[in-house]
Amino acid sequence: MAKRLKIGLFVDNSDLWTGGLYYIINIVHALKSLPKEKQPWITLFYKRDFELTFLKEVNYPFINFVDASRKYSLFERAVNKICYLFSKRLFFPKKFRSTIVDVIYPNAGFHKELAAIQNQLWWIPDFQEKYYPDFFTLEELTQRNEWQEKLAASQSDIVFSSQNALNDFKTFFPESKATLYLVRFAVSHSAIDFETTYQECVKIYNLPEKYFLVANQLWKHKNHALVIEAMELLSKKVGSIRIVFTGKESDYRDPNHPVRLKEKISEKGLQNNFLWLGFIPKEHMLTIMNYAHAVIQPSLFEGWSTVIEDGKSLGKHIIASDLPVHFEQLGDNGLFFQKNSAKELASQMKIAWAESRKSISYDYESDVIRFGRDFLDVATMVKAGHDV
Repeated sequence: MAKRLKIGLFVDNSDLWTGGLYYIINIVHALKSLPKEKQPWITLFYKRDFELTFLKEVNYPFINFVDASRKYSLFERAVNKICYLFSKRLFFPKKFRSTIVDVIYPNAGFHKELAAIQNQLWWIPDFQEKYYPDFFTLEELTQRNEWQEKLAASQSDIVFSSQNALNDFKTFFPESKATLYLVRFAVSHSAIDFETTYQECVKIYNLPEKYFLVANQLWKHKNHALVIEAMELLSKKVGSIRIVFTGKESDYRDPNHPVRLKEKISEKGLQNNFLWLGFIPKEHMLTIMNYAHAVIQPSLFEGWSTVIEDGKSLGKHIIASDLPVHFEQLGDNGLFFQKNSAKELASQMKIAWAESRKSISYDYESDVIRFGRDFLDVATMVKAGHDV
């Protein structure tokens, strides 16, 4: 039997981007879908105080969890504090040995304790900052540009979740020496008793009988404002339309953005058309999506939309903005509108609301298996390339 590849996965437990955690969970699920003899060993590196329940619930058979946080003695902490004060460097940096895993992913090289590990595999989800720089701080723009230029100029191994993002990289860095890989991710979910959970959700959230769902964090680029404008156009024609918003009601780049959205709804007298649920348990969000009349994905920019993948896995009809990546994900199964046109979105919503929405038949399990196979193939190629 061939020796199992040892893959390191790093979970950056940031409260700002829950999508990053779900991405790692989906990788583990996808690798579990492969034949047992091909499933790699996974070392899951995390920072202390991180909740591992979701990852442990996957029950992947070949996994261990390693706290990647620095743990210093009192003496080491004192010396490090003095050294950093004068030189901005640590005298006792904690680094894992370079061969603890065969390949580590994604972007672990940003973290000093993991930077010495060989075969770093990087991930660039998208280039939103190059299309919408106003959504970022100057510091964020500088950091992203410097990081991308460094990767492009080196013989790095970089994963992209969409052909669209990979093409963008080639456009922005035509002389790059990096090796580029395309690994489109798919989502996996724990078993949910939808009928029972739906009855719970109806009581907890006072759900309407029929509704559209928008399941995005309230960031500016998610384009909730356009949904409100479209609803204003529809309110006099189809006043009974209800829209449910789920997702964290925060935008660290513009803290007042969620407040302005709610004020906009009040000013237009559309309070009865919208239901705000905030950040809710994943099983509740998926249940609400499962019973939605359709899903609206209005985003101005995406790398590879998890919301669309969730919708596809449930066989939902999806009304999506006309981003190239949305066409890449949905093909002929989407209803599309121009991303800045409230009129076009309203038209698609009106059509969808009037129709009986049966589930779309889709063999999504094959996408999960393909994701696991593609990810393992890339990790294997990266190790082989560096072993030469």
